[in-house]
Parts: sequence; structure tokens; C-alpha cells
Amino acid sequence: MFQEKEIKAYVKEKIEKLLTILENKKIRRGKLLQDEEIIYQSLKNPFKGDIKLLVVIDNNKTHIFIEDKRHVDSYFVIMNDKEANSYSARRAVDYYSFTNIPEENYNIYLISQQDNREIIQNPKFQKIKFYSIELGLVDVNFSEVPKSEIDINANIDSLDWDQKWELFKKLSDYDPRKKELMKDLFGFNLRFKKYKMPEDLYYFIIEPMRIREIVGMVVRDIYPVNLRVVLRRDYIKEHNELVKYAKSVLEELKEQVEIKKNNFKNSSDYMLYLSKIEEEIQYQINQLLI
Repeated sequence: MFQEKEIKAYVKEKIEKLLTILENKKIRRGKLLQDEEIIYQSLKNPFKGDIKLLVVIDNNKTHIFIEDKRHVDSYFVIMNDKEANSYSARRAVDYYSFTNIPEENYNIYLISQQDNREIIQNPKFQKIKFYSIELGLVDVNFSEVPKSEIDINANIDSLDWDQKWELFKKLSDYDPRKKELMKDLFGFNLRFKKYKMPEDLYYFIIEPMRIREIVGMVVRDIYPVNLRVVLRRDYIKEHNELVKYAKSVLEELKEQVEIKKNNFKNSSDYMLYLSKIEEEIQYQINQLLI
């Protein structure tokens, strides 16, 4: 079992090399790709929006995953050329050759489904999750930094919404408080009529990885896909009524998303999750109008 201090020292060395390479790349090419720029700015300016790192020790192999801030619960992986030769399923975001020494040439890679299934979610591997500011990459005047650490043993009822989100990310999946927080953060109530059925109240947990599945299911329950072609062609009045009703239910869901947005102030990654729901709502509305 590796000590946290040792792991962070190892990661800091690799991240510093990556930053040097990104800076050189920026000078030579004029700019970085969007995901690279987000990672670079987050590492260099953590108080404007820090970035999360997940380190997984896999049989003495160390995987450095770094948060994908444009997609909730997603990661990139940082590797040098020598490591990349062992993981052919990973693809570089934008490969750059800074040095001919394989052990020193670092790039940012897209993770594979195998990474997510066999490494990130593998309970047998040692994992440590932390924010980049803990590596000491930049000078910090702690007198100017607001205290934002959440007590892992905190009472949920005493926390504001941003604190609940931070606690949720820290808690073990086996902690019963995590299920309670999931209801608060990802739970939605919708009253609607499934096709040919009376109106009822339904409760949904819309997890980040299941947004399209759950929102799409609501629409299909109201207006089944196999009916749309027939009704649109032969029963336009009923079609228009079902489309109007489905849109009204989606608008109600959008209002609930807006309420959750108003509860939060600083949790940019949670805000991104809510924005993804809004995008999916608009996508489903557009599908209804085709």
C-alpha cells in the first residue's frame, strides 16, 4: 500500500513535466485544443476553478487520471510515450512530440471503456482522489484562501447545497448518507400521464451517466415511438396533442432543473450536470417535432 504523500509527490513530478510540454506546445503552435487549455488553466490557476485528479495503483502501475471538466464524472489520463505503448486503446487528445525520450514525453489521452470498467471502477485497486492545489504546483497564500473543506462526518442537514455536493463526491458508495444525498442532488418528481393511463406522480433519479436514458424514457412513456409515424401521418390532431403534452412535461422538468441551479453558487461540475439535462430536454423536444 503506497502512502498518500508518496503518491502526490510522484504525480506532482509528472504534472510539472506535462505543464512544461503544454507551455512549449502553446508557444510553437499558437494555441492548445480546448480540453488541453481547460486542464492547463485549471492546473495553473486552481483558485479560478481547480481540477480533480484520480490516481489508481494497479499492480504497481500508477495511472494518473485527470478530470474532464466538460463532462460529468469523466476523465482523461496522463501518460508518457513508453506508457502509451502498453495501452493501445487510449488515444491522444492531440499528440505532441516535445522530446525523443519516451519516458519524458507526456501527453493527455482519452480513456477507454476498458479503463473505466477494469481500472477506475475496480474495487481491488488502491485509489486516491484529490484536487491539484494539494500538489503545490502554484504558490498559495493560505490567508487569502477561503476554507472550503467539508468534514467527512458532517450532518447533511447542516450543509448548504454546494457543501452537500462536495460531501457526496467524498463519501464512500457504502455510506448510507450518499444515497440520501443522491436523492437531493439527482432526484426529480414529475406528474404526468403515460400513454392511455391515468395521471400519476413519478420519482426519478437522473444519474449523470443516464441522462439520455431517463429523460428519453419519460418522453416514450407519454408518446411511444412506434405510434409517432402512424399518428403523425393519419391522426395529426392526436399527434399534436401528445407532442404538446410531452413538451409541457419536459418544461416542468426544466423548471425543476432551474430550481436546483438557483440553490448552487460554486459547484461548476454540478452545474454542468444540470446543463446536460437541459440539453437533453431540448434534444427530446426537437425529436418530437421531427
